[in-house]
Amino acid sequence: MNIILDIGGTKTRIGLVNDAFKLLETSFMLTEKKYDNGIKNIFSYIKDKDIRVTNVCVGITGVFNNEKLYSSPNLQGWIGKPIKKDLEENFPGKVFFENDAALAGLGETVYGAGKGYRIVSYITIGTGVGGARIVDKKIDAKAYGFEPGHQIMNVGLGGRPGSGKCSANNLKSFESLVSGRSIQKIYGNLSEKIEDKKTWKKIINNIAVGISNMVYFWSPDVVILGGGVTRSDFFDISLLEKEFEIILKKTYPEVPKIKKTALGDFSGIWGGIDYIKHAV
Repeated sequence: MNIILDIGGTKTRIGLVNDAFKLLETSFMLTEKKYDNGIKNIFSYIKDKDIRVTNVCVGITGVFNNEKLYSSPNLQGWIGKPIKKDLEENFPGKVFFENDAALAGLGETVYGAGKGYRIVSYITIGTGVGGARIVDKKIDAKAYGFEPGHQIMNVGLGGRPGSGKCSANNLKSFESLVSGRSIQKIYGNLSEKIEDKKTWKKIINNIAVGISNMVYFWSPDVVILGGGVTRSDFFDISLLEKEFEIILKKTYPEVPKIKKTALGDFSGIWGGIDYIKHAV
């Protein structure tokens, strides 16, 4: 049995996949902020299933270095921990690691909303903001990882680079403006509970700028949006499309399509299936 783990800032999704790469079962648990508690919960869940584990594919939010998590704003307690080593010691078979958004993008490209497109930009706007570029049904080459949520959207008043007034304190990232955690901090409410159209217009304007920046760098055929913020009943994708087109139409003869995820919460599980299928 292959195990797919999608470890996000809020939820850990789990998929059980047989050796013919058929998804048999999915479930989720809340992600523990402390690594020791989180990894014990995962071990307990898998051992309770009483299955023979052949391979494990882990998607986790953040950037890796030397097979450890190097940075992850929403999983601080997991940084630097021996995740791969601990999994290898507890289960036979190979352990594969990838960024969670990259696996979700792969899943959407192969099995979901990105089917039929050659170059896909996947963006997830949930607890944090992540994303990846998928080309020819493969996660694009990278030195460390794609982190579109960390793109700088606003350097602050008087913070023009080179002015002497630009510092880390007044840099505004994409994630700091539109993630679920940031929306709650800025507007005092969860995204799914915000009904005010003016508030959503501000949020969607920022999302339009962020994904337009990514289109300028990645030049995709389609942009796929996932994550809890985009699944809100009050998230107006038609407004996003209009703002997106206004920004890009003077540059490109055709603006990439924007589509919502077709696989929902389990895009990363499906991406893990395709990843293992080609890695073993």
